[in-house]
Amino acid sequence: MKKKIISISLVFVFLFLGTILSARAEEASSLSLEEEDTSFEQEIWDPLEPVNRGIFWFNDQAYVYVLRPVSVGYDYMLPQFAKTGVKNFFRHLMLPIDFVSNLLQGNFSGAGKSVGRFVINTTVGLLGTIDVAQDHGLPYQGQDLGLAFASWGIPFGPYIVLPLMGPSSLRDALGEGGESFISPLNYPIYYLNSFSSNDELYYTGGVYTLKTMDIINRRRDAIDAAKESSLDYYLFVQTSFYQYRTKAIKGKTDGHSAAEIK
Repeated sequence: MKKKIISISLVFVFLFLGTILSARAEEASSLSLEEEDTSFEQEIWDPLEPVNRGIFWFNDQAYVYVLRPVSVGYDYMLPQFAKTGVKNFFRHLMLPIDFVSNLLQGNFSGAGKSVGRFVINTTVGLLGTIDVAQDHGLPYQGQDLGLAFASWGIPFGPYIVLPLMGPSSLRDALGEGGESFISPLNYPIYYLNSFSSNDELYYTGGVYTLKTMDIINRRRDAIDAAKESSLDYYLFVQTSFYQYRTKAIKGKTDGHSAAEIK
């Protein structure tokens, strides 16, 4: 039993790297440093910078030598309509997290929209592979538990770079842990108890590999541009991560948030 838990945990950790590292690096490239709200800079607390930089370097090597090459093959092999369907499907599975986050923030209108979006895309949208709700005034909201915690007044906490998961804050890391119990991707493992040990590994590996390739494929050019244009990639990602999260808390983002990578 102990070996089973350790094996599943390792698969989760390695496959979460691509989604979190790639999405957050894309956040860095998509934000202009000229638009910074300097008020957030005082909140960046990095007491573990030497350790964080070492972990950041390791994560980046995994992207360069493993995840990026595999994503190029994914992009070449799948037609555009299939890649769009994969993206829509995984966004669809984020809706329970959207719903819970909105409820915790007291945003009942947003929670209602999450339910409406889920119903429309599950039925008319063929299990979420087609984003029909977007055209009916129900766009993807990109909420997560980290934003809910922020609405309660919980501070960022120290900046941390998680091994094989990428940049985060203590608050967001706790939120990501909670989301693992809400995400439908994990329901078969946590709640159905119908898989053998090998089946769980195959399921987890297959699902999160596909999700990872979807995220990296859509972020690859932005990640490369961010790395090429920054003098210190570590500081660039750190600053942009905090800037984006600050804007998300204030509701100034466009519906694309860190929630999408979980």
